[in-house]
Formats: sequence, structure tokens, C-alpha cells
Amino acid sequence: MVRSKYTTFVVILFLLTFSIRLTNNAISITIPLISKYELNFPIIFLGILLSAFSFTSFLSSILNSKLEDRTRTKVFRIASIIYLISFISFYITNRVLIWILDCIAGFSIGIIWPNLITYAGSVDEEIREKVIGLYSAFLSLSLIVGPAIESFILLKYSLNDIFLFLSIIAVIIPIVSFKIEFNDLNLTQNKNNERIIRSPAFIMTLLNNIMYDIPFGMISTFGGIYAISHFNASYSLAELIYAIFFIISFFTRLFFSFIISKNTNIIKIISFNAILTVIGLSLILLSNSIIYYILALIILGIPHGLTYYSSLILLSRNFSERNRANSYFSGTLLGLGSVGPFFLSSIVEGLGIRNTFLLITFGVISIFTVLLYLYSKK
Repeated sequence: MVRSKYTTFVVILFLLTFSIRLTNNAISITIPLISKYELNFPIIFLGILLSAFSFTSFLSSILNSKLEDRTRTKVFRIASIIYLISFISFYITNRVLIWILDCIAGFSIGIIWPNLITYAGSVDEEIREKVIGLYSAFLSLSLIVGPAIESFILLKYSLNDIFLFLSIIAVIIPIVSFKIEFNDLNLTQNKNNERIIRSPAFIMTLLNNIMYDIPFGMISTFGGIYAISHFNASYSLAELIYAIFFIISFFTRLFFSFIISKNTNIIKIISFNAILTVIGLSLILLSNSIIYYILALIILGIPHGLTYYSSLILLSRNFSERNRANSYFSGTLLGLGSVGPFFLSSIVEGLGIRNTFLLITFGVISIFTVLLYLYSKK
């Protein structure tokens, strides 16, 4: 690629990544608040809603992994249009419509995400890891801007109005999707799927992400509710806290994208992430004011910035069949995510939010121990 082509590539990557992640995060953190405080759903329904979103994403990601490149391009564009329609429709949601829109948005995002990851890693090998770093930084930037905008909207408007205002950003997705073609990415279509899934590198990548996905799933689903119920935070402050969390994540990813090289020891970064995650979760347990709670989320923002990035680097370094590896990676996480929210909400229902954080802390330590064992055997 010449320099101008790289510039065009990065601009397209930024627009898609920013708009998709910002709107997807709005669904993740706003739908639980609407469900609890507007629709008066019990806690368990919050988990079922998010599980349904992840399960439909899981199903569509499996479909995506089996598509030829040209067909994948068409399906990607159609999914982008469907996602936009479902996102705007959350503005008029009710106790019945929210389930339908939840599944439609989930199914479309399950096609969009793996393709976006593949697109981010489709550049020449010598700059691939830096581009993946930029992609991760774009993700975090969207997560800063999104909650900040949502917090501002909530100063005067309702939770449902968030989707109406953010639809201006969601429109970018189908427009830019027509600028992407997947038929010329030169990705190897290796049919040996079992070899990918059973490889130690793939399992380590999954464990690395799961180690942080569980506490992050807890934070994104119940973090706002916890701030409101335990520290009397307003809706606006509950949303703003997420912006602070993602600011730390963004600068962590941005810094890492500049220092990453082929010689970077990923296992050291994974270990650093695990330690900070345990420290952050422990501080949540000890928090007796909103200030300490925010400090805990600041600490947890660092591993949030590094975990997904380090997982993508592991995939990039170990697999040439990037579309399939990315699809299986995303699909497996979404599959686990389809039971995770229901599982977490069930625990919260029985033990409460604080005790669930305690249980998750022990879970992180256990997963990290298994990951280190696998690395020693690699």
C-alpha cells in the first residue's frame, strides 16, 4: 500500500470502529438502566436480555465464519443497515419490543464485529500490530465519548432519548460499510477448524480475554446500578463514571500501540493485567464512598485497555487464517457471553452485587493460574 492508501484505510477503520463500539456500548450500559428503572424488570431479566443479545451474536458469528469473502461483504453491509434500524428503534421500546430489538441488534453485531477485526488485521505484516493497536485505541476513544455524551443527554432528557441522539453516529456504520471489500484481503481459508480451536495459543487467547470479560461484564451491567443504589449517584453521574473508566483504557491502549514490537513479551502484559484486575476488584469491595469506587474503576481501566489488545496480538502472531481465527474467537466469547449475564444476574439476585464482585475476584485468580500453567506447557 502507498501512504495515501494507508491513510484511507485508517480513516475507514476509525469511522467504523468508533461508531460501532460507541453505539454497541450504549446498548450494553443503557438497556440495563431502562430495564430496571423504566420498565421495572427484575434483576434476572437484565441478565436474560444481555444473554439473548450475546447468544444471537454467537449464532451469526458462526454463520459469518462459513461465508466466502464476496458473500461476506454483502452480508456485512446488510447487517450494518439492520443494526442501524434496530438501534434507532430502541427509542420507542417497551416491555415487549425490547426483546425483539435486543435479538435483532445482537444478530447483526455478531456479523459486524469479526469482520471489523479481520479488516483491522488485513494490512502488511510489518505494521499490522501497530494498526491493531490503533484499532484498540479507537475502541477506547469511542467508549470515552459515548458515556460522556450520554451523561450530557441525561441532564435534560430520558434514557430512551439516548438512542435517538446517538442514531446520528449509528448512521455512519452502513455508509462506511460500502467502502469495504473482503474479496481482496488474501486471507487463507484453511478448513482445519479443529486445529485452530484446540491450539494452545487459541485457548490462551480465550482465557486471557475471559479473565477480564467477567469483571467487565459485571461492571458494564451492574456498575451503574451499583453506583446509584450504594452511593446515591444520579443517572448522569452513573453514565459519566464509565467515561472516566474508558479514558484510562484509551490512553493505556494508545501508549501500548506506540511501544509494541515483535519482541514484546505478551505474557508479562497478561500478568500485569491480572494483578491490576485483582487490585481493582478488591478496592470495589472496600469502597465506602463514590470516590473510592471511581478510583477502583480507574485502576480497572488499565487492564481493560490491554486485555483485548493483547488477545488480538496473540491471534495475529499465531494464525495465518485470520478470518476464521477471529470469527471463532469472537464467536466463542459471544457464546460464553450468552450465558454470562444470566449467570451473573442469578448470582446478584441471590448474593447481592458486592458479594458477586468478591466471587469474581477469586475467579480471576483461578483463570490466571490456569493460563500460566498452559503457558509453561506451550
